[in-house]
Amino acid sequence: MRLEEILLPSIQGLELDFEESTVTLGTTAVELAKHNSKRSYLLIMNISDTACRISTKAGVTTSTGLPLAQNTGNAQFEFIKHGNLSIQSWHGISSGVSKNLTVLEGFAKTTHKEGS
Repeated sequence: MRLEEILLPSIQGLELDFEESTVTLGTTAVELAKHNSKRSYLLIMNISDTACRISTKAGVTTSTGLPLAQNTGNAQFEFIKHGNLSIQSWHGISSGVSKNLTVLEGFAKTTHKEGS
């Protein structure tokens, strides 16, 4: 079963195309998802064995931002429910090195991603 089938957004009547990526975190903040006004859905899932933090601020630290628990802690944002949180750029940091997060972005099939 694919990740988007497990955590399917509840956007009624909207078919989405999904792009999935893995981002490796360390002790310096990195960008997880670029700002994209065409994105309807965003899921950030911690698949590592260490808790991490995420934020819309590039300067996120291990004591600021939203905590994601280890082993599938996640944050989901749908434009209809959460407004601009789904389109913002997101950044993450971990207290350990080589910790992976899965980022799943959903785009309405009737729109094109930025830069297309």
